[in-house]
Amino acid sequence: MSEPPAIVEELARVPANFWVALTPDESAIVFYAPTLDEAIAGAAEQGVAEPLLLKTPEDWGVLIP
Repeated sequence: MSEPPAIVEELARVPANFWVALTPDESAIVFYAPTLDEAIAGAAEQGVAEPLLLKTPEDWGVLIP
């Protein structure tokens, strides 16, 4: 079985219930924050106008090896 992408390990380190802004190609975390608005603003400050956004779960459980 192949190793998970590095981004998976990075996501696992983000606090639960935080909004994460990723680069459009999903290769890197640009910014994360407790609110959606903060994540969008943080990504814009980093030069990413259209980030991919997701919210981390309360518990990753079996989602991340």
